[in-house]
Amino acid sequence: LSFFSEELRHELDFRKQLEHDIRIAIAEKAFQVYFQPQVSLSNGTIGGIEALVRWKHAERGMIAPGEFIPVAEKCGLMPAIGR
Repeated sequence: LSFFSEELRHELDFRKQLEHDIRIAIAEKAFQVYFQPQVSLSNGTIGGIEALVRWKHAERGMIAPGEFIPVAEKCGLMPAIGR
């Protein structure tokens, strides 16, 4: 009986590599902030702006926020990304 599959091992290795890459990206200031207006659908006015973080990985290209943010949060790296 095996509780730790090869697929689980692959996922763990991927997350560890992603955490490592996030730390490098923080050091190299590789994260970018994009500002997106929040537009009212009822009258078309801008009611605010939200800041969106984006990461263009040197080898993998654009990394989706849904991929790196959960890892960064779990590792306590979001404050560093925010700075």
